[in-house]
This record gives sequence, structure tokens and C-alpha cells, in this order.
Amino acid sequence: MDDPFELEIELRMVQEDLRELPAEAFNERITLRDRIIELEAAIAASTPVPVESLQSELVELEAKRIELVKTRMDPSNSNGGLGLAGGIDPNFLHKANRRIDELTGIKAVEARIREIERLLERKPPTTHRPPP
Repeated sequence: MDDPFELEIELRMVQEDLRELPAEAFNERITLRDRIIELEAAIAASTPVPVESLQSELVELEAKRIELVKTRMDPSNSNGGLGLAGGIDPNFLHKANRRIDELTGIKAVEARIREIERLLERKPPTTHRPPP
């Protein structure tokens, strides 16, 4: 198994090489991005993952997400159970639910759930992102 520290150093060097390339160096960019993906995968594979704590955090976050989803407005329960037939504007519901999501922070909870699932599956970070 490779040393994660050495892999991180190599990753930073490859990212720096990518930044220094001219915009028209397409083939070189593709080669360096492929190398970045390989290094990120190697770093993810060589980094120890605290499985038990991540699994317990995942269970807690799933329960929290379910509770946050319950705070959203349900069109079938609006207007005395008539839903959209009762005259409620679907655009209003969409905007209201989007605002509720912003206020409750459900997007951050869902993002953390996806990150924990990725860590538990030992996958590298998103492979189609540009270098920082």
C-alpha cells in the first residue's frame, strides 16, 4: 500500500502541472486529469476509514433527513385533502418547499449522506471535477 502523504504530494504536483499547461494542450490535459483520477483513487484506497463511526453517523443523518422531509408541504394534504384540485398553485408549493429546504439545511444533510456512502464504498472523490 502506498503512503497517502506521498500520494498527496504527487497529486499536488500533477495538479500544478495541469494549471501550468496552456489552454490548447488538450491531450496533455486529458493525460494529467486521468493521472489525477488515479491518484485520488489510490489516496482513497490507502486512507483508513472509521467504519463504525461513519455507519452510526449515517443512521443518524438518515433519520434527520426523514424528519426534515416531513417539514415540506405536501400537495395532497393541502386544501383539506383536495390537493391541487382544491386550487392551490403548484408553483407556490414548489417555491415554498425550496425555501423550506434552504431553511432546514436538508441539502447539506443529503450531501454528507452521499459523502459517507462514498467513503464506506471506498470510492474516490467525484472524478469529473476540475482540480482545486
